[in-house]
Amino acid sequence: MEKIENIWTVTGAEGSKGGSVLAANTGALLAMRGEKVCIIDAHRGGVEGYFSVRSTDDPGGLFKENGSFRDLSALSIETGIPGLRLIGGGRTLFDLTGPEGGATTGLKGALKGLGADRIIVDAGRGPSDGLFDFLALSGLVVTVLHPDPASVKKTYDLFKGYVLRRLQKLFSGDPQMMELIKRSTDRRRKDRAGTFLELCDRIASVDGRKAELALRDIEGFRPALVVNMAVSERDVESAEILMDASKTYLDIEVSFAGLLRRSKAVRASKKNGRPFVLDCSGRGARADMEAIVGNLLKGKGAAAAQEDTCLRDRFLFGFNDAVKHRGSVLHVQTEVLGGDPPFVETTVFHDGRILFKKKKELPRDGGEARKAAHKQHRTAIMAVKTDRFSTG
Repeated sequence: MEKIENIWTVTGAEGSKGGSVLAANTGALLAMRGEKVCIIDAHRGGVEGYFSVRSTDDPGGLFKENGSFRDLSALSIETGIPGLRLIGGGRTLFDLTGPEGGATTGLKGALKGLGADRIIVDAGRGPSDGLFDFLALSGLVVTVLHPDPASVKKTYDLFKGYVLRRLQKLFSGDPQMMELIKRSTDRRRKDRAGTFLELCDRIASVDGRKAELALRDIEGFRPALVVNMAVSERDVESAEILMDASKTYLDIEVSFAGLLRRSKAVRASKKNGRPFVLDCSGRGARADMEAIVGNLLKGKGAAAAQEDTCLRDRFLFGFNDAVKHRGSVLHVQTEVLGGDPPFVETTVFHDGRILFKKKKELPRDGGEARKAAHKQHRTAIMAVKTDRFSTG
């Protein structure tokens, strides 16, 4: 699906929890940098509460009038911040991207007609097909994570739901493929696919081109992660757990954009009807937001955040897979270790015996290092599946 690159959609597995404050302050900072920004409040009482303004909620559908799209620029209102406008009451936004409406093309045109340098959408809702479809056309997806295990699980499930929705959209006209996907992702089945790559292997056994199509589609989904209401740098561990799980099991590369620490300024922002980045008293919170927005603009995710927020000051992560092939189970282990320069080492084991080992220097950029490490890990897995190693 063609993306609208200037749309940043802020979402999270727990609805509006943390998303609205992030959307409001991101929009304010970008406007202060000279961009023309429009924020769309896709749920009533979300981000608009941070601007002491009230838009008109049209129960008949904000984005449609007599079967056609309205002029969205005429519906936007001033926020009091130069360069920043707001559209409220956009609860029907995600209803226009699903297969029933067939209105995705018109929606793209209406959003582009806003003439904004940046459109920030405060999604403010949990998982739904309409939300997943909108994320697919967003230039950037910013996901809010809270530093607790429940939020990690819910956010992982959000990403998993996105993958399943994309497969549904890609292969809806192929009953055989849909049945294969349904069986392979049924949690009640012992033979279900354990990872997205394993699912793609099953798809490839039927149609290699469709497997490539699925891989390319999911490779285009690269959400950025913000840890909200953080207490200390250790809260970044929640992000690391989610990032590793998403890459290992869903083949989704999640970048880390930064921490928004718990503070009085953040808590008081909505009560005051004003983004905290405008207040001198919230310097710490503003510094967090400037780092987050800077990382989002640079597009470096984990690498930029590692430099700006001291992401545990190290390069330590890895991947492990047990690969079944021809009646044997081989273990593929990839480890990334710090150093100058950092390096990646991949080892293939069978019954405690080393069949293969490869060590390679990595780029110093954290995001590029993770991509290179995972590519080497995947290459080793494919080598196992194509009989490159003998267990005899």
